[in-house]
Parts: sequence; structure tokens; C-alpha cells
Amino acid sequence: MQLGGLADLLDRMIRIATGILMVILVTVMVAQVFYRYVLNSSLTWSEEAAVNLMIWVVFLGSAILVRRWEHVQIPTIVEACPAGLRTALIFFARLASMACMVVFLWFGVEAFLGSHHATSFTTGISTRWIKLSIPVGAALMLVYATLLLLEDIIALRSNDTKRFETVTPPRSDSIQDLRP
Repeated sequence: MQLGGLADLLDRMIRIATGILMVILVTVMVAQVFYRYVLNSSLTWSEEAAVNLMIWVVFLGSAILVRRWEHVQIPTIVEACPAGLRTALIFFARLASMACMVVFLWFGVEAFLGSHHATSFTTGISTRWIKLSIPVGAALMLVYATLLLLEDIIALRSNDTKRFETVTPPRSDSIQDLRP
């Protein structure tokens, strides 16, 4: 299996995990609404569980966005630059993003391994497991950003200037390609 195939497999696994977490999140929130407004009672653990699930969804979802370089960006200035400068700016943006991911990874590992953890009274879950989302998400983002950078280098070496016409690289797995 090639590197791209492994990245696709990892992407599918992350999407499945994120989907499962979202289903659990929605179920918890619907249960809380039902208990509060129908049964006139309240679940003590639902808000904390929902927040913890959202934290994991955000970090896993961030990796999915980095895979396609679809995170929030304003490409107007970069795309208005001449081709050579645009390519350099795109590389700089990728490298700067990767530097931030390394910082997230570093501090995420420190937070996870650190000693300042509390166990929730309502869910019984240690904050250590919530903090684990930071290095996991950062590592996944870094893997995808590295693969994207390698693809950029390959495209640059083969004079594929079309790849650098926009900040978001062209991809074959877009919505248009999924149509029958």
C-alpha cells in the first residue's frame, strides 16, 4: 500500500471515529433536552460529556481539514501574487502551520503527561483523557501537513504549476468526483 493509500485509510478511520463521536454527542444532548423538558429532571453528566465529546471532535475534525487544506484561510493576497511568489508564500504558510502543529503536539504531550488532572464527579473520567485529544489531533494534523508538503515538493519538481494557482491544492477526492 502506498503512502497515499495509508493516508486515505487513516482519513476514513478518523471520519468514522468523528462520526461516532458526533452521534454520541447528539444522543447525549437529545437525552438532556428530553429529561429537562419532558421529565422535568436533569442529567447531571450530560453537559460535561457533551463538552468533552466536542473537544475530541474539534481536534479530529481539524486533522480532516488539514488533509484537504480546507481550514479557515483568506487566500486573496496569496492568489493575487505572481506565480513564483505565490508558490513561496504557499510553502511558507504550510511550514508555519506545521510549526504551530509541532507546538500543539509538544504542549499537548506535556499536558497529557503532566500531573494536573482531575477526575470528574459526574462522569468519573479523568481530564487526562480529554487532554489526550490535543497531541492526537496535532500529530494527525502534522502527518497530513507533511504529506501535503511532500506532494507540493513533488509537484514543484515536476513543474506542475497548476497546483499552486490557488492556496488550496487541487484534489481528486472532491465532491464533484464523487458524483455517479
